Amino acid sequence: MHMSWMPQTIGPHSLIGQYGYFGIFLVIFFESLGLPLPGETTLIIASGLAASGTFRPVMVWAIAAVAAIAGNNAAYLVGRSGSRPLILHHGRRIGITHKRLAHAEQIMARQGFLVVFLARFFPLLRQLNGLAAGTTEMSWRTFLIANALGALVWAGMWTYAGDWVGTHMKRLPWLWHHL
Repeated sequence: MHMSWMPQTIGPHSLIGQYGYFGIFLVIFFESLGLPLPGETTLIIASGLAASGTFRPVMVWAIAAVAAIAGNNAAYLVGRSGSRPLILHHGRRIGITHKRLAHAEQIMARQGFLVVFLARFFPLLRQLNGLAAGTTEMSWRTFLIANALGALVWAGMWTYAGDWVGTHMKRLPWLWHHL
């Protein structure tokens, strides 16, 4: 029995199907802003659909990269514009103390570029990356460059890996059998 009043599950596949490129942008932007959304899964689904001709791979890559850069920069601004007192006040509930925040600031001062670049490849770090960089007062220029490079590589890697797998799907059972 179908109950139309029941809320429908909204997943990456339905967002992509209904909103196309804009759906890809929304999921990746809000994941990069810090919400627990499936950005990587969305990118993989979109790139698989690119292999079938639904999307253009270069557009999926460009939109994912722009969304990731924009979302992380928005999170950076939130972190930079006053989240430090809030984090210090409420952070102790989850183990963030003055000492730990000072340690994070030291790490970001020494290795911030690398931390921001590599964070893009790890789910929880990808979501908190911009907020942490802004809160620790990392230079925005350094953050922007590291974030952009990480987003371009991450989006390109998943877009073209998904597109390749989608294009060669028929060959995978043969490959699996011979490996």
